[in-house]
Amino acid sequence: TIRARVDQVVLTSAARVASLLKRLGSKRLVPELPVVYLPAGTTVEADVDVSVLVARGFSVARPGAGFACAVHLDRFASPARVVLTDSPRLSGLGAAGMLVFAADDDALLDALSTGSATVPIPCSVHVSISGRLRAFVSASDAAFDLFRSDIASVVEETSRRTGRPSVLEVTGPSVRFLSVPERAQLAFMATKLGALGAVFPADERMVAFLRDQRRSKAHRVLAEEPEAPYEASVGVDLGGVDPLLGTPSGQSRTVRELAKTKVSQVLVGGDSGAGYRELLTLSLIHISEPTRPY
Repeated sequence: TIRARVDQVVLTSAARVASLLKRLGSKRLVPELPVVYLPAGTTVEADVDVSVLVARGFSVARPGAGFACAVHLDRFASPARVVLTDSPRLSGLGAAGMLVFAADDDALLDALSTGSATVPIPCSVHVSISGRLRAFVSASDAAFDLFRSDIASVVEETSRRTGRPSVLEVTGPSVRFLSVPERAQLAFMATKLGALGAVFPADERMVAFLRDQRRSKAHRVLAEEPEAPYEASVGVDLGGVDPLLGTPSGQSRTVRELAKTKVSQVLVGGDSGAGYRELLTLSLIHISEPTRPY
């Protein structure tokens, strides 16, 4: 382990926020950004006193403001920051060049009160992305395709050999073709593949993303070091990705294989949220039969 500076602390559980606030007492918050995303359905008066959180220095999203990862990418993501969080679902922030650690209450309390915490020393698994997504193939398909690759076995072998958790460092000639929300869909899968997280470079696409969000000052240079050592390397060809769906068994199967499967409900979004492309595609679909609204 190593003692590392923590730039941001992101909390998503109302119960843990209440517990941490009680343990903090009158201690001053040190990280540059402590933020709380209250889940939909949180009873503010009974569960969390927002006025107290704001007075203590937390930035607080209203209950149900949106998926924490997607909202944080838009409003607070910044390259080369270390993030401690209570939820592994925030791993998608690696799309913005952020290193995310899911931590327990003691580590979160330590980070909030001192601005640093003891974290594991990760090793790097290099993921090189090549090719381009074909028509009717999305980043979601590419994310599901990761389960069909050998990344999970490489991560497992590397972590076992080194005794350290693995972080996927994503580079390659085709990274520039992926938007930041699309990168988030890939980074979100890192923990499901056994990795600690994933980190993308802070390139021109990241600069443009922050500019569109009117947060250009949040940019920090984060580029691949030519001589940085990797414990293992693996390649991903986006051009070979087919339209895929995840199944209840945890496997990814092609849409063609599931063509005759009955569908009862369609949910748009997910833990990484729904991007502009998904919403645009949905708006162009003609639904021939009326559906019951929920």
